[in-house]
Amino acid sequence: MKLYILFICLTVASCFSVKPAPICCFPDQFETFMFISQGVVDVPSGKLGYGYGYANATVRTAFDGINQLTYAHEHSMSFMSIYPVPIVLDSANILDYKNNVQWRVYGDGSCDKLDVGLPLYPECIPANASLMSKGLLGKTGKVLQTFIFHNRIYLDPYEVTVTVIMSDDKEGECIPLRMSVSQAYVFDSDKNVDITVADIFDFTPGIKDISIFTPPSSCDKVTTIKESGSIKNSGSIRDILQKFADMHRNNRE
Repeated sequence: MKLYILFICLTVASCFSVKPAPICCFPDQFETFMFISQGVVDVPSGKLGYGYGYANATVRTAFDGINQLTYAHEHSMSFMSIYPVPIVLDSANILDYKNNVQWRVYGDGSCDKLDVGLPLYPECIPANASLMSKGLLGKTGKVLQTFIFHNRIYLDPYEVTVTVIMSDDKEGECIPLRMSVSQAYVFDSDKNVDITVADIFDFTPGIKDISIFTPPSSCDKVTTIKESGSIKNSGSIRDILQKFADMHRNNRE
């Protein structure tokens, strides 16, 4: 009888399959400051010339996985070959996942309100990530580890590289130091590539001031904008990078 049950379990893949535990995860709550830089190249199919450019940004973030809140204030400048002047953006996103609402606050104080549409996932390095390198940080004895993994591989590859230090205080927890997202777009023989890199500074576990998640009064009377797929990524550092890459790519199309 036991052999019969075992055979059934193997036939259906598993009775209660368990997803492999991640290599490590960032703290449930943290604040950080990032410097983001991006290089872009567009080579259009059947057309003369190509587009290229560079963008940089400073982003202050707060991630509260316990209360399901995130905050990201970005100030960026883009230099694109197809535009005569730099593109400057200044905006903050406050996401409340429990109430499915996002506030997008612009530099002039105006505000948009949108749905979130997705849960807030923890920021983790998945079990299938590959270890690229391992070494010491100076004389501190801290061990740096760099991993690489893919979120999707088809016409729209999305590859992540992240360097972390394992936490001394909590097993399975790690602190990010540097992260990159690379995306290659191959549609109708176009060859378009984005590489976005973040240097992560002043990473502090916990939330010092919860008022950072309170939208300004300019958001009190705005109506919700219904945008299809307006929030396709969460408030994690990795997804902030992906959103940054997508936004600046859309600016040059």
